[in-house]
Amino acid sequence: MVDEALRFFDGKRYMLGQFVVMPNHVHAIVCPLEGHLLKDILHSWKSFTANRLNRLLARSGTLWQDESFDCIARCDHDDAASLEVALVENMAREDLNPVEEARAVAALVEELGLSREAVGRKVGRSRVAISNLLRI
Repeated sequence: MVDEALRFFDGKRYMLGQFVVMPNHVHAIVCPLEGHLLKDILHSWKSFTANRLNRLLARSGTLWQDESFDCIARCDHDDAASLEVALVENMAREDLNPVEEARAVAALVEELGLSREAVGRKVGRSRVAISNLLRI
């Protein structure tokens, strides 16, 4: 359901790159299109998904983290090193499920053009393990 919300306005209000959905936040590569503000995009995602999930879970209250950090989205597109560090650190720091790990690995391979072997070295996994994650 969160995937659908993130992809809903992709190409209309923003260009969406790779993303990883965490239990209470999302890591996403997003570039707002002209006439759309990042803060409005984030509010739309959070509001829609929180309302829908709270309804499904028959609960109310906060679902997502209050703050948002958009520094990577605002870096120069040439600043791949910052993106790479953020994705690698996230994989090491968070307890990701296999789908979330696969999305992070895909971002490193597709967005940054790293080889599977290079990704494996950076995250402490074998090339075969990285290849298996990309099959998910």
